[in-house]
Amino acid sequence: MSIKEQAAPEFAPAFRGYDREQVDEYVVWLRNEAILAEDRAGHAETTLAQCRRELAASPTTAGISERLAAMLQLATEEAEDIRARARADSEATITKAESRAKWTIDEANQLRDAIQREIDELSAAREQLLERLIALGGQVVDATERFRGFPPGQVPVAASAVTAAATLYDAEADVGVDEPEPELDLAAEETHPISER
Repeated sequence: MSIKEQAAPEFAPAFRGYDREQVDEYVVWLRNEAILAEDRAGHAETTLAQCRRELAASPTTAGISERLAAMLQLATEEAEDIRARARADSEATITKAESRAKWTIDEANQLRDAIQREIDELSAAREQLLERLIALGGQVVDATERFRGFPPGQVPVAASAVTAAATLYDAEADVGVDEPEPELDLAAEETHPISER
């Protein structure tokens, strides 16, 4: 029989005992606490029984653990697969970048070598042109000295033979005039007009 179903106890009055009101109040409070405890215990027993029924109807704890372990294993394998793909993609990207960098360096080196060859060829051509210009300048100075004092269009006989044998230059090749030199009379002071070519 539960405490709720029992009536509150009654005590016989006696002299020299405790204060009746205080005892009655305490007994009421204690009875209420016992009823609450009994209710909580009943609720706990009901909940426990329900949990036992649910547990009996559902997979065992071992089955739940096995499923959790399988799920964890699957997640671990997927994570490893993702990491492996990321590593492979990273290595492929690095390899491609290294290959492209090597190709770019080779292209730059070939272009640099071609430019250097062209600079060397142009420098050699410049040197040849400078040598020709210096030689031609010397001939101009010699001619200027030889023709000093003669009126324009007139040259001494000896100078006309030198003019006929002069070597002409153009930008690409030497072109020589292969005419035999006439015999000169260096003592003669007569002048002749410059022939046009």
